[in-house]
Amino acid sequence: MRRWLSPALLLAAALVTALAAGEILIRLAAPQQLIEANPDAIWRADSLTGYRHRESVDVTVNSGEGPRRFISDAHGYRVNSPADRRPDSAAVALLCLGDSFLEALAVESDQTIPHLLARQLQQQAGWNARAANAGMSGWNANHYYREARQALTRQRWDLGLIFLYAGNDLVDRFDTTAPAWSLPTPPEAGGGAKRLGRGVLNHLVEPLKVWLEARSHLFVLARNAAYTVLPRIGLLSRSRPREFFTRERASPRWEATAEVCARIAAEFAARGGRTVFVLLPTQFQVEEERFARYVKLMGLASAEVDLEQPNRLLARAFAERSLTLVDPLEHMRLRADQGERLYGRVDRHFTAAGHQAVAEYIYPYVEEILAPVIQAKRASLASR
Repeated sequence: MRRWLSPALLLAAALVTALAAGEILIRLAAPQQLIEANPDAIWRADSLTGYRHRESVDVTVNSGEGPRRFISDAHGYRVNSPADRRPDSAAVALLCLGDSFLEALAVESDQTIPHLLARQLQQQAGWNARAANAGMSGWNANHYYREARQALTRQRWDLGLIFLYAGNDLVDRFDTTAPAWSLPTPPEAGGGAKRLGRGVLNHLVEPLKVWLEARSHLFVLARNAAYTVLPRIGLLSRSRPREFFTRERASPRWEATAEVCARIAAEFAARGGRTVFVLLPTQFQVEEERFARYVKLMGLASAEVDLEQPNRLLARAFAERSLTLVDPLEHMRLRADQGERLYGRVDRHFTAAGHQAVAEYIYPYVEEILAPVIQAKRASLASR
């Protein structure tokens, strides 16, 4: 036993020394953005939706793209500053529902789609508007329905903007039961908190991975460099998104998701509000060469996958229910082809440019649908 114990100890010591030296070198030569999701500070259990943002918090988080300030109002909705927590008398009230792409921990609040839309309504249409950002990591269409019902009991919303991420916002059935409480994972995987698909290996690795992401520059660099390998062995939630497999064409999820959205629209309509649904594309839908690499990496036949399947099937299901579904995919492809970086390098959600691209595309739809609302409000004021 002694014969192999000493070499083993020497090998272990050499490995530890090499890792320590590598960590120091990376910190000096190529420091990385450490991920500090701070989940306990911004998320809490909720009997209606399973979990939601804590109310009236002001903390700093870092999902890998640099430190960002997260401030919430009395309802847990993200706002730009503590001053925005106070209710206002906005002429137009928009409720924006979505998952981690709308929550947007990779950017500051004033760079998010809701804020950009409110600013455009003020600058281009001259309307005083408030767009409440109810985006929450890990939520899906059923969560949006429950949150919409609750928000509509508190005040009138002129427009509900519901953002559906093409990668994992779809549901198999309408469900009003709150899921069991568990903290969302750090959202660097692009909305992957909903369906992690973990096996035994992931249950063992994930806690260590999260710990290292918050502390080790060497680990973060190695993880980013190994991005093309990790999905294949199941260590990242980006692997095998079912929405793009052709075997899913007959799945009930397309109709089920559209039906949940029809229920959301009915809730708004019952209180005099309108709705617009927006389909947010995945990174490899926008950057098609990334999808081609993914297909090759996973050893898939081209007939097994369809990059635009969610867009086509959802468009048909929404049209059958007379729902407005806005799809900015082609617009974002054009922006990406022009050299704009729309998704983060570490946190794979939208960059500030990504939020801007979506906001500018959907703005005409928002202005058009709100025009009669504004006219009616102005007529009401004039008659007093």
